[in-house]
Amino acid sequence: MELWSEIRREVLTGALSKRAAIAEYGVGWHTLKKMLAHDEPPGSRQAKPRPKPKLEPFLPVIR
Repeated sequence: MELWSEIRREVLTGALSKRAAIAEYGVGWHTLKKMLAHDEPPGSRQAKPRPKPKLEPFLPVIR
């Protein structure tokens, strides 16, 4: 989160170019585009838990 806001601040204020930010922080071009588009990092995108067909019968015992 701190890195996200630091990179955003430097690039948006003009203190650092996009190309220099990519080189300095080691982030990818697409990641930098996401950083500049959003105030905060996007959260988890998994809508529902993955199915566990083999483990499902044993989950009550495990819990």
